[in-house]
Amino acid sequence: MLLSRHRNRRDKGATSLKDVTPSAAIPLEEMSVEDLKGYAADHEIEIGRSSSQDGILKKIQEFENPVDSEAEEAARLAAEAEAEAEEAAAKAAEEAGSEE
Repeated sequence: MLLSRHRNRRDKGATSLKDVTPSAAIPLEEMSVEDLKGYAADHEIEIGRSSSQDGILKKIQEFENPVDSEAEEAARLAAEAEAEAEEAAAKAAEEAGSEE
C-alpha cells in the first residue's frame, strides 16, 4: 500500500516522459504526435518540419541509431548506382544490336 501511494504520487506529477517511470512509458511506435514531439524536445532531437507520426518517429530513430540510417543510405545509393549501371549496359547492348 505504501509503495503504491508513493508510485502514484511520483507518476501523477510527471510533466514529461523523463518523469514517468519505465513501467508507465509506452513504446515510441504507440505514442501520439504530441508525445513524440515532447520526447524529441526532452531528448534534444531536431525533428525539422516533420509533423506526422511516421515522420517524427523516423527522425527520432535516425538520431538514436545513426549507424543504421547511414547504412541504409549507403545501401540505397549502392542500389541506385547498380540500377544505373544495368540501365547503361542494357542501352549499350541495344545500341550494339541495332548496328548489326
